[in-house]
Amino acid sequence: LALRYLGALAEKTADRETAVSCYEEALAIEQELGLEERIASGRSWLDRLNDLVHAAIKQGSDAERREAVDEALAYYRKATELAKAQGDEDKYVRSNQYLGALAGKTGDYETARECFERALAIEERAGRDEGIAYNRRWLEWLDAASSSGDLLCAARFGSQATARPIGVAPPTVL
Repeated sequence: LALRYLGALAEKTADRETAVSCYEEALAIEQELGLEERIASGRSWLDRLNDLVHAAIKQGSDAERREAVDEALAYYRKATELAKAQGDEDKYVRSNQYLGALAGKTGDYETARECFERALAIEERAGRDEGIAYNRRWLEWLDAASSSGDLLCAARFGSQATARPIGVAPPTVL
């Protein structure tokens, strides 16, 4: 259990190598002891950590929290490229949403729009109503932000947009 905690701590500090090492060592001990429920849990932690798309998104989120915007954008772009190369549409949607959200927050509305349009196209093909609505709301927010030049203004608009049915004209942004 202590190795799991050390692994989690290493993961939080973006020390992926130490985290993997701790989780692998914990898993080996759990296998030796025959702790079946712990083994399954340990494997899922390792699978998640070894998922390069997930790792890139996590590193991007960590960089974003530190306000290292260029670094975060680079990680989100990497996640998007990896997901596309793997052919994993769910991860491709998710990584585009992270990249699009940060691009929008930095005023790069064109990149943000492209990201959310790609995500929306996949969600529409899959028929996932919640994903469709989420991406459409972001596209509406981006329209409002690009016309006003203010994403916070667009966010206020977005809270109104979520309360109305899709297809109904959006409220005016001041």
